Amino acid sequence: MSRKRKKLSVCDTLAAILVNLWATEKKQVPASWNFFNHTELDDLLHSVRNEFIRNGSYALVAHDWVSKLAAWIGDRRCLEVGAGRGMLAKALKNCGVDVRATDSRSWKFLCDFDGGMWTPVEKKTALQAVKNYGKDTDILILCWPPGRNAKKQEREMATRAAAAFKKKNPNGLIVYIGELRDGCTADDTFFDAVQFIDTDRKFNAASRLFCNWYSIWDGLYLARVM
Repeated sequence: MSRKRKKLSVCDTLAAILVNLWATEKKQVPASWNFFNHTELDDLLHSVRNEFIRNGSYALVAHDWVSKLAAWIGDRRCLEVGAGRGMLAKALKNCGVDVRATDSRSWKFLCDFDGGMWTPVEKKTALQAVKNYGKDTDILILCWPPGRNAKKQEREMATRAAAAFKKKNPNGLIVYIGELRDGCTADDTFFDAVQFIDTDRKFNAASRLFCNWYSIWDGLYLARVM
């Protein structure tokens, strides 16, 4: 009769796996592999990503590419809409960027707002934020705006925010983090409305360092509304 295993958290499971891998590297026999079974391996990476999303961000925020992005931004003022718990905004602030983070907090089923914010995040819809602060904003940041699987009003968020930003600042730029057309972020009207810029070498230095999850095809892009 098999013993009932204690269910570990995702982080504890990963830590236990790393301990066993370290042991085998040192020619030591691992104490046990009884903390999970082989059928759970298929779900582990998915669980890791969900845990990161819940506590941090859809995008793999990391200092290497954020610091390059911050160097490109310089002293320009940024507004992030749909900022979640503010992980990206916090990373940018750590690098000296002037960024205001906002979020409607409507995606509570995926983002653990009760777990605390990385940095202050104003409770505003994307449209409210752009209407209030767009005139004083040089760069609008859209990180994983809702896409084709979201409700109609939600998947239009990126398009509406971009259009409103164009009215407030015709020369403003957009930093877009997500998948491209037919992906799981933004919608076709957004991609019809913006022009991507791939000739900025300093921005591209940040974009090249951006990493994504396995089978997720998001990237770091520079754009403007046409």
